[in-house]
Amino acid sequence: MEQDTFHTIEANKFEEYSWSVFEWSIWEKDSLLAGQQKKSFVDSFDSEKEAYKAYPDANGGTGYVNTVDHLPEESMNSIEEENYWLEFQ
Repeated sequence: MEQDTFHTIEANKFEEYSWSVFEWSIWEKDSLLAGQQKKSFVDSFDSEKEAYKAYPDANGGTGYVNTVDHLPEESMNSIEEENYWLEFQ
């Protein structure tokens, strides 16, 4: 199953006058982070213009916002927890 992905272009937080391209997707179901947002570094450029030239469909700014709303609201024993996570698969 192919998942939807998109790219963002963001000012590099660690290097002045540098721009980073990230790919956003969802962690696969066999991952510990299954179902959560995944942000992967793709490339960097010396200018925002160069980044948009290479990735014309990219969005500016950030993509998803990480949340903890996928976590249960109550404490569970190990059997309850296993059954809870099996619902997502």
